[in-house]
Amino acid sequence: MGVTEDAPWKWGSLAVRILEIPAHTRAHIAFSFVDNFAVFTGDTLFAMGCGRLFEGTPEMMWTSLSKLMRLPDDTRVYCGHEYTLTTGALH
Repeated sequence: MGVTEDAPWKWGSLAVRILEIPAHTRAHIAFSFVDNFAVFTGDTLFAMGCGRLFEGTPEMMWTSLSKLMRLPDDTRVYCGHEYTLTTGALH
C-alpha cells in the first residue's frame, strides 16, 4: 500500500495531508501541513517556476499546480531545492 491522498498521515504530532502532484514524476507527492500553513512540494514548484516534466504531461503539471494554488494564500512553500541564485531571480 502506497501513500495516497486518502490515507491520514502524521509526522510526530503534526497532521499531514498528502497531495498527489504528478508531472515531474508520476508518483510525485507534496506534504501539506495545513494547520501550520506550510507545504513541501519537492521538485514540482519553485520560487520562479515549476519543475521539468520527466514522466508526466503538461496537463498533469497544470492539474498539480492548480491543486497547490488552492492552498491558503498564506501557505509557506518549501521546495526540494532552489535555483534563484543561479537564474538571477533574486537580482
